[in-house]
Amino acid sequence: MVTLRQEESDIIQALNAGADDFISKPFRPRELAARAYASTRRHSLRTPSVAQQQTLEFGRIKLNTNRETAYVDGEEVSLTRQEFRLAFLLLNQLGSPLSRSYLYEYVWGKSDPPGTRTLDVHIHRVRKKLSLTSEFGWNLVSVYGYGYRLQALEEITDEPSSDEPFGDKPSNDDEAT
Repeated sequence: MVTLRQEESDIIQALNAGADDFISKPFRPRELAARAYASTRRHSLRTPSVAQQQTLEFGRIKLNTNRETAYVDGEEVSLTRQEFRLAFLLLNQLGSPLSRSYLYEYVWGKSDPPGTRTLDVHIHRVRKKLSLTSEFGWNLVSVYGYGYRLQALEEITDEPSSDEPFGDKPSNDDEAT
């Protein structure tokens, strides 16, 4: 940040608001260039290389969190940024009910969801694009009056499931009915 302000309170406020550096006018051009170079160098150290990219696997679905790309059966699926964030959150919180307000805040960064069907439309698109249906072993359901939950119908592995349907053995309660 380059500014005429020189008070300590202004510098502290700017740095707390997210400025990487602070320089007051009049400034020395070579110092400004050196500070810009140092900031660029610090940023490049934090930027992951291709080898450091993180890929998360959920059965047939892979998410590359650094590139924000999704793959189903090895084929790249085109997702918007909001769709990717929604898919990432649902898959990472597998089995947990997520409130509409939490989803909206995480995906759009706003605490007050609008009175629209924006979230519902994005859920529909993610379900369709990533094949989050029972046919492919997923159940993305609405939790009445609360939000959504993504469930895996069978254990997510690359190996064939057990002889029991959905990989589950019946419990004693099931046998009694």
